[in-house]
Amino acid sequence: MKTCPYCKKEISDNDKFCGWCGKKIPQETPEERKAIEEIKRKAREEERQRKEAKEKEKEGKTVKKVREQAQEEVKRIEKEKTKRGQILEKLTKTPPIEKKRREEYLQKIGIKGPKINQEKIEQQVPEKKEVVFRPFLQIKPSSFEKVWIRVLLLMVIFSLAALATALQLDILKLGEEGPSLPVNGNGQEEKKETPAGDEIEIPASLLRVDASSEMEIESLETLPSAFLEKVRGDLEEKTFTRIIIEDMAEKEVISLSDFFGAFNIDAPESFYQSMDENLTIVVYSPANRHLALLAEVKEGMESELTESLIEWQKEMIADFDFLFSSMGKSKMVPNHPIQKEGYLGRVFYSTTFFEENFSLSYSLIDGLFMFATSEELMQELIESKVKLTKDLKTGDQNTEVLILQTWLAEDIKIYPEGTITGYYGGLTERAVARFQQKYSEDILKPFGLVEGTGMVDKSTRDKLNEIYRR
Repeated sequence: MKTCPYCKKEISDNDKFCGWCGKKIPQETPEERKAIEEIKRKAREEERQRKEAKEKEKEGKTVKKVREQAQEEVKRIEKEKTKRGQILEKLTKTPPIEKKRREEYLQKIGIKGPKINQEKIEQQVPEKKEVVFRPFLQIKPSSFEKVWIRVLLLMVIFSLAALATALQLDILKLGEEGPSLPVNGNGQEEKKETPAGDEIEIPASLLRVDASSEMEIESLETLPSAFLEKVRGDLEEKTFTRIIIEDMAEKEVISLSDFFGAFNIDAPESFYQSMDENLTIVVYSPANRHLALLAEVKEGMESELTESLIEWQKEMIADFDFLFSSMGKSKMVPNHPIQKEGYLGRVFYSTTFFEENFSLSYSLIDGLFMFATSEELMQELIESKVKLTKDLKTGDQNTEVLILQTWLAEDIKIYPEGTITGYYGGLTERAVARFQQKYSEDILKPFGLVEGTGMVDKSTRDKLNEIYRR
């Protein structure tokens, strides 16, 4: 089987025309295959050279920083040596005035001190001379002071003995009776519950999912292999499954920067400054596993983030290469650069890859950054995040009618025709009436109605947003 390059549907390898869109399938010649292989080889070579240059630049910055730190450390040590020498010099040298005072004091108390040849000592041990302190007279306490000192000592001894006795009695009492427990209404002692271990707090999901699955990792280094095993595991088909990754070393759910760092996604610093760290990881599971990442934008930072993403587009495909390889998609060649697309009145940016049902797509909607690995999944995310904001009736033609028709077409019993034109006609009116009948308990009965009106009023709009928005 292969994929039609026009409508992206699967067709037989031998088909020359697509059975879905009717267009002729281009047949590859050996020369074209050789050219494609050459393009892939050049792309790989350019990527390798870019990474080597980046690593050399990073290594150079590290070496420069280490050298600067070493020079600063040498200067600090030299400064400390100079300061230490000055202190030792002050301590080992006796000023002339101090020397004269000492001699006068010795003469006063009747002691003839030996004359010290200061110059000779300085020549012998200039760096290790002992510090000489000025002597002082010892003053003996009076008899009255001696009595008070003894009284204070006795009071301290008696106080310590009393304290030791009291502690010993408390310990013995505690050993005999054990700790007391609170008593419940039946007169029985209640056991106090011990607090559980540190539980990891799981942030709220930014998307309403059908299921969730937790995985534990010992460190971020083990994340790529563990994530690949999880994605390829037994996840439910045709469901949105949230993957909660718990870092057991840090006792927390991994953040946006943790996930990008583990997969070598070199996002700009301005990107992280504009984003909240809470990350929601979702795997959409039809036959091919596709990934979606959602994170909130900090308040007032949407314009800065938009500029950062536009600048990042030049390197984004290469930066996500390791993540795609971890999902089993390696050596992919993009069909075109990342370009602007539109769906249900919302803008997203996307590129697809040659002969792969895979893409790189991202969008900003109502303060939410969304990333997806297929255009179909990005459209699903946009459908789940847009909402109806006004009443609709027959004759209306706008983007909200497109949203309404897209939602109703998901249920063949409500909207069997499934035409999405953006015009509110008779088919859409009857589909809305069927929807109102299906949820009559919430839409019709509160107003005493039995049959659907076919108009989207507030109660109908609220029910549509509740069911189809994630």
